[in-house]
Formats: sequence, structure tokens, C-alpha cells
Amino acid sequence: MTFTDLAFEQDEDGIFDLVIEDGDFKLTAGFETALLVSLFSDRRAYLDEVPDPEKRRGWIGDLVSENPGDKIGSGLWFYEQSRLSVDDENGVRDEAEKSLDWTITDSWITHVQAQTEKIPSKRSLKLNLTLTMLNGGVSSYAYEVADATQRGAFVR
Repeated sequence: MTFTDLAFEQDEDGIFDLVIEDGDFKLTAGFETALLVSLFSDRRAYLDEVPDPEKRRGWIGDLVSENPGDKIGSGLWFYEQSRLSVDDENGVRDEAEKSLDWTITDSWITHVQAQTEKIPSKRSLKLNLTLTMLNGGVSSYAYEVADATQRGAFVR
């Protein structure tokens, strides 16, 4: 199965934006839009994660989802104020993998592996994803998700 999606570029401030080429959206082989929405949209927190309902964030569309209990996005936002300890790194990795579980359930891919990489000299954290496709091929993606030296503890 091959995918065609809109191409994105990350600017020097860490912001992703669509790429316009020759007056039209640039296309790419892959499913970057799905990855970016899954990873960087704020999943609504569960009661045991954030007790105050007004602080749980999330996407309003989850209220009318065809799949009750389905939550778009990830809990990466839980780590915005963290110091990125080993537990925080594990949490980031787990949230990334959970946010992409639907790609396995919907038979887009067969396996997701997330790894984190601390870069002490930059006080940053990189999220590396390896996705195993249905045909056995592998796609890799890397996102700098934390940069304590420039933009606060966690990049949005």
C-alpha cells in the first residue's frame, strides 16, 4: 500500500507548515499529516491524568467520534513542564507509540517503534519513529520535541 499526502516542512522555530510549490500544495509519498496530527494534537486527558475537567485539553471532535472513547492526538503535552528525566523520556516514547496505535488497528502499518534521544549539549530531546509498513518496508521519522535552551521545556 502506498500513500500520498501533503508535504510539510519544519521551520527554525519548530513549527510545521504545508509546502507550496509552483502555486500548489507539494505532495509526498507517505502519511505525514496523520503522523503530525496523531503526535502533536493534544489528546484529552483522562480523569486519573488530570483531575480538573477544564484543564484536560483535547479535541472537541472526539465528542462525536464514530468510535466511542476514541481520542485524537497524544499526551506529549503532559511533559511540557518536565525536566526530561528517564521517566519522562519513557512517557514521551509511550505516548508517541499510543498515539499511533490506530495506524496498526486500521492496517496502515504493522509496527511502531519510538525511541528518544537526549542531546545533552543542546538540552534537547529527539523522538525517533520507525514504522514497519504492510509490505515489510520501513519508514523513519525524527522530531525534536524538547529544546530547553530556546523555546521552553517542550516544543509545541
